[in-house]
Amino acid sequence: MAVKHLEGSPKAWVSLIDRLPAMVAYVDRNRRFRFVNDAYARAHASSPSLLTGVPVAEVSASLYRGIAHHIDAVLQGQPQNFEFPYLAPNGKRRWLQAGYYPDRDQEGNILGFFAFLQDMHSRRDSSTLHEQLRFACDQGNEGFALHDENGLFSYVNPAQANMYGYKTTELLGESWTRLYEPDEVQRIEQEHFPALMRDGHWRGELRGRRKSGEPFDVEVSLTLLVDDDDQPSGLVCNCTDITDRKLAEASMHQLQKMDALGKLTGGIAHDFNNMLAVIVGNLNLIKLSIGEESPVAKHLDRALGAAEGGAKLTRRLLAFARKQPLAPDVVNVRELVLGMRELIERSLGERIRVEVDCADDLWPCHVDGSQLENAILNLAINARDALPDGGCVCIELRNVFEHERVPAGLPPQNVSIVVRDNGTGMPEDVLQRVFDPFFTTKTADQGTGLGLSMVHGFVTQSEGRIEVDSELGRGTTVRILLPRYLGAGAETSASPEKADSVPGNSETVLLVEDRQDVLEATAAMLESLNYRVYTATDVETAKEQLNAAPIDLLLSDVILPGESSGPELVRFVGEEYPDLPVLLMSGYADVDIRTLGLEVISKPFSLEQLARAIRTNLER
Repeated sequence: MAVKHLEGSPKAWVSLIDRLPAMVAYVDRNRRFRFVNDAYARAHASSPSLLTGVPVAEVSASLYRGIAHHIDAVLQGQPQNFEFPYLAPNGKRRWLQAGYYPDRDQEGNILGFFAFLQDMHSRRDSSTLHEQLRFACDQGNEGFALHDENGLFSYVNPAQANMYGYKTTELLGESWTRLYEPDEVQRIEQEHFPALMRDGHWRGELRGRRKSGEPFDVEVSLTLLVDDDDQPSGLVCNCTDITDRKLAEASMHQLQKMDALGKLTGGIAHDFNNMLAVIVGNLNLIKLSIGEESPVAKHLDRALGAAEGGAKLTRRLLAFARKQPLAPDVVNVRELVLGMRELIERSLGERIRVEVDCADDLWPCHVDGSQLENAILNLAINARDALPDGGCVCIELRNVFEHERVPAGLPPQNVSIVVRDNGTGMPEDVLQRVFDPFFTTKTADQGTGLGLSMVHGFVTQSEGRIEVDSELGRGTTVRILLPRYLGAGAETSASPEKADSVPGNSETVLLVEDRQDVLEATAAMLESLNYRVYTATDVETAKEQLNAAPIDLLLSDVILPGESSGPELVRFVGEEYPDLPVLLMSGYADVDIRTLGLEVISKPFSLEQLARAIRTNLER
């Protein structure tokens, strides 16, 4: 169609072309506009009459440079279809789709070309946005997928594919059921999909299955997609691996449970210790008054033995509750373990082989040596019970440096005490409850279920950590980590020294105890040991007694009634009577007695224990 034909067309045709939304122009072989419609002229902020006859290069020099090679080609008879950007009159950058078609005469000579241009910016924006969204989904750390109406993956991002152990190409076109066990698939279809269809969305925790077959916890959010007829057309799935979160929640739950059990058992042990203090004290006084030759003495010994058994039980409860009064010292753990090897071998019996592997350069620890002995012996006996047909118990001690695996909250350097057996091991459900007090797999006559709970309490109270690793049929490994002692100038010892039992020399003792029955029993014991005794039931009365008469030793319970308690009395004595020896008594204490820097005698105590403790403090 030659331009003369266009120019000679009826006005109706020209008017129609002017009304087209597309931009239409005719350019002659000299590259001048011979016709432009209104849309084309508006795109160049001009009018058809002003553009007619103007060279294309003069309308926009920068634009011409970008399309000149297309004009060259179409004037050589090659149709051109391309996209190019241009700057619209409003200053915005737009994209145009262009079609250049040559115009020939009857002999085939090129007369010019027709230009048809369409603004495609909205379509190009949509495509760009789609690409940006896909890129964002591909880079995301959370799992994201699209499913069609048949439940097949139409898109899955790398995070979700990796979460389940697949490549993205392995999942595209596959069913979502590939990612779950059959029973979980059934539960999803029967329980969760009805809620999704009803509400349009569903969120919850599922048990996923990796490509390797390993199960894991995953949080899934599903959103239903619908078509124009409001019919389901697919769904959007977001996934998050919550394995670590579930482990952390379980750990926190265990800590909360242990803390609650600790408070309960600590309270029970406190009251029981006070009752035992009265029983043990009065039994000691009766035995002292009747003499060893009395036929009743053997009955008293049995009663005292039973009371001591009760005291051991409460000590274990307090160890679990982390309320036991400790006597920490700088301990050479290597010497302690080697020194008790014979005791361990005798306790485990001939069918159990004991191997001890101690590093020569083992660091010292600041712990209660007696309690550490009990903890190691308890672990060894537990290991023996897991070896009904005999076997080996290995005790390994070594230093753990900062570059090795150290639980959070511990200093970089620690001493590791490992007790390992090759016995029956424990199933997962037992392993989860191994530190619970009174939990045991033994029969009633074999144990109380306080062994490991006591060790756990002692280690935690000593600012250490305890870990248990066990598998049914493959043995058990218990690992204790205790912080390295970094103090200077301290001599290490394997166990604390004990003073001899020596009666008093009429020294004056101020006894402070709020329970009247304990007060009376303890006062009678002191008097039987040849001490003069003043008594008080609260801090204020004790202060009055201290100010009223010379006192040689203060013997006070840690927990006293009123706003002021044992620690307050200790501070008062330190300020007003700095040379006065102080000995504390405790069934258990909510305060950290170690910060007071004083010796503590645990209730219930025997006459001999009381005598030793008082003499030790008086003779310092």
